[in-house]
Amino acid sequence: MGDLEPRRRVRLRLQPAERDDAATVRAAVAATGRPELRGLPDTAAGFARALVRLRDAHAPNVRLAYHLSDWGTRSDLHLNRPDRRQTAALAARAAAFERSLGARFDLLFTDWADADAGFEQRIRGDGGASWWRAGDFTRATRFLAGVVRGTGLRAVVWQLPLGNTVRRAMDDSWGHFRDNRVQTLLDGPRRRVLRGLARAGVVGLLFGAGVDGATEADGDGGYFAAVARRYARDPLRLP
Repeated sequence: MGDLEPRRRVRLRLQPAERDDAATVRAAVAATGRPELRGLPDTAAGFARALVRLRDAHAPNVRLAYHLSDWGTRSDLHLNRPDRRQTAALAARAAAFERSLGARFDLLFTDWADADAGFEQRIRGDGGASWWRAGDFTRATRFLAGVVRGTGLRAVVWQLPLGNTVRRAMDDSWGHFRDNRVQTLLDGPRRRVLRGLARAGVVGLLFGAGVDGATEADGDGGYFAAVARRYARDPLRLP
């Protein structure tokens, strides 16, 4: 025991990119010693290029998506509610970071939430802060439009909550939490929000719970199945 080195103290801190450049964020890539990663820089940009290189070598038919997070700018679109000019600036920053990776992805993926607004209110106690209003949908659409323009990549929004405020089964109990995103996107007047997302460059929506206890498709009183069937009969044509 006496021959062991004393335990070192390690200080951990967040490492946001400097100047929105992925090359300024350290990551072990070539340093891992993997022969297929030889020559890649030990940065976040090198990590992204490693993903593309591995995909090209082992699964060339797979479409590879870059995960876009509005939190990457350290500003939450929903909680901070930036104005139109600020939203455009945040989108430009997010796009600049993606371009700095130097890796060509096929799509953007982004998530708006991991749980229903009712779950956030009842279980996590956020006081209702997670409920989306018309301005939140508009802001999120503008942000995505800016990132799509800046990267040249179409987007998919995933992990969309399945709750609704329509069916009586939605009582904010376990597995039956309320939310308004299904009805806004798939059952809104003239599909206004959905059409705006399509014009912004969104090509897909993926619905599903991100945490245990959030609303599932079999716990929403049948609402998602009903609106999805109606949408399937008259799908929106993408620009």
